Amino acid sequence: MRFSIDYKMTLYVLVVGCACIVFRMATSPSFPQILGLAIGVGLCLISVALTVFEIMKGLDFFYGFAENWNGYGIVNSGFIAGMSAFFFSRDWRTGIIIVILLGICTLIERFCVRYIISLIKNDQK
Repeated sequence: MRFSIDYKMTLYVLVVGCACIVFRMATSPSFPQILGLAIGVGLCLISVALTVFEIMKGLDFFYGFAENWNGYGIVNSGFIAGMSAFFFSRDWRTGIIIVILLGICTLIERFCVRYIISLIKNDQK
């Protein structure tokens, strides 16, 4: 298990998050703030679970990209984390701040998950 900082996934979260903010500002959907927060938190929790799965299985960045791609390659934990910015933000300023925070959280989360999994594997030996 490698202990490197995952810049690629963080950049992916930032790009997807910014695209979602642009899409939100262009469409300006109206839904209650509490619903947006609930969906955003739910997507973040799904992203964390998917991060654990991806790291435990040792999957590549685009792990679904193969002959039978079926679209799974771009939907990884980073995509889901970036997509949550759509639901968290109300305007573009807070959206950018949220995207940056999501990127930082992704960096820390992936490092911590790798560290915890390595501790668990070392305890089992």
